[in-house]
Amino acid sequence: MRDYAGYKDDVVPIDKENECSVRISDRMSLVCPAYPEDCSYLRLIIDGEIECGYWHWEEWQDDPKVVIGAIMGIMNEQQMKEMTQ
Repeated sequence: MRDYAGYKDDVVPIDKENECSVRISDRMSLVCPAYPEDCSYLRLIIDGEIECGYWHWEEWQDDPKVVIGAIMGIMNEQQMKEMTQ
């Protein structure tokens, strides 16, 4: 069983030259394209390399409630896992 929240589990490291990342927990970061690029996607990354969520701008345009709910759900699940470790 994995010890992190996530559903996709692809190994896609943060591209520090082309992406902006904000650490939102001990192990999780929220990542998007770096300035001056448009924010065309959001990714949730565990330990700097495991992508557990990805949303393209068209997804949050079409159904923002579902996208924000998914982002919050994954972040909450990860926070709860970190609190019990």
